[in-house]
Amino acid sequence: MVTLFLACAASTGADSHGRDTSDHAQDNLLASPPLASTDVVIIGGGASGLAAGRTALDAGATVIIIERESALGGSALYAGSYFAVGTPWQAEAGYTDSVELALQEWATLTNGGDPSHPWVENFLQDSADNLEWMTTFGGDFACSNEIMGPSSVPRTHNLQPIGPHPFTTLIEQLHTSAWTETTAKSLLIEAGAVVGVVVEDAEGTQGWIAAQATVVATGGFARSDRWVYEALPALKGLPRHVGAWHNADGNGLDIIEAAGGRLENMDNIAIYGHSTTDALLGAPETQLVLGIEEGVVVDQTGQRVMNEDGLRGVWGGREALQHGQLYALYDETIWSRLKISGYGYNYMPVSDGSMSSAEFAKQSELPQAMTFQELGAAVGIDGAALLQTVADFNTMVDSGDDDDFGRDMGTADALRDAPFYALPIAAATGKSFGGAALATDGAVLDRDSQRIEGLFAAGEVAGILGGEHIGMGISGSIAAIVYTGRVAGESAARYAGH
Repeated sequence: MVTLFLACAASTGADSHGRDTSDHAQDNLLASPPLASTDVVIIGGGASGLAAGRTALDAGATVIIIERESALGGSALYAGSYFAVGTPWQAEAGYTDSVELALQEWATLTNGGDPSHPWVENFLQDSADNLEWMTTFGGDFACSNEIMGPSSVPRTHNLQPIGPHPFTTLIEQLHTSAWTETTAKSLLIEAGAVVGVVVEDAEGTQGWIAAQATVVATGGFARSDRWVYEALPALKGLPRHVGAWHNADGNGLDIIEAAGGRLENMDNIAIYGHSTTDALLGAPETQLVLGIEEGVVVDQTGQRVMNEDGLRGVWGGREALQHGQLYALYDETIWSRLKISGYGYNYMPVSDGSMSSAEFAKQSELPQAMTFQELGAAVGIDGAALLQTVADFNTMVDSGDDDDFGRDMGTADALRDAPFYALPIAAATGKSFGGAALATDGAVLDRDSQRIEGLFAAGEVAGILGGEHIGMGISGSIAAIVYTGRVAGESAARYAGH
């Protein structure tokens, strides 16, 4: 018997959109022949879905990619930094690195990650090959000179604009296998194994695709109020801000959960602490402030709350989140050299959303004043407390020692040149690393930690990217997203007999 699982819908009656979800309607759907049959169906055509599709095809499987947008790619074309160890690009830059060294440093690099976890070991072992695989589709990499976190060597690799973009090539290669403007609604399960996907086209017509194996690669859930607030209730007290792809709404989680899959690590959401409300688009969209850490960060009592350098990290906003609404204070000298950068996918092809700090101040009516007492009044903070905090900070800059939070004062500047600015920091949900619990080959596990036959997951919808073994995350995590796609694609093709 084949059972149809409709995410977030009862077995009878109508769903929240008024569609008929009764057993009769399901029987009518299943009585019709499938729209298509394939070895592997992939739900989602972003970075992990493209990697899964190409890998499955290379293994000899037939593939259909289901993508609800009008084109493949998602946010993949906008990612520029990739994590890897022991690469030829590191060697070319004069750095000696290895998997063994990365494993030794993993706990400190990730602030508590577990290097013995098989996903960590496998990813690090294959990370250099992962980037070399990408260059076969175009582009090249250069190892960054900036060391992120307590590493002994740089491990962030920046994609270079040499030749075609790798994902552009993958899109061109896979577009004939893709069904765009088509939404996956649910999974078909027979005898405990996933055997197909129910889909809906842009006109609302449903049908189903028969498949030997299914890969869910739908991306994250940073735009879903339901999933985000459930995972991080502290965000409810702050204005809603998002720094993620427009369709990061967690629809893949609904599909997996309805099919009996177990979700894990759902609270591991990167909160961007180096962002503020988008001056061009308004909330909930955000722009990144390049150099936000150069200011003094205070809470609504006017007290400094953290080492500002922490705001630059992928997980820096998690620390900031516990302090409520924060403001970054600047004087004219520091503020004038900052740059504001938007997310390209919010503006293209008209603009990339980048602007100078002066332009940002005009567009956003940024609070500014000639004294810190007046600045405090403008943002609802006690001016005397604000003045004292800045005075204490300036004293520590002059002495060269941050007695409060250990910031490197050798690179800090005192705030003395009026006017002064108070930039509201937006706690923006970015990458979401919780999702389906997986076996080491990418197979989705059920609530009893048993494999759901024929079901795999990759990318941000996979919960292994947010476990304790990852600690506080890594810069360049798009590399891990690509890697999980390749693992899932290979495993799905093998499950389908290739």
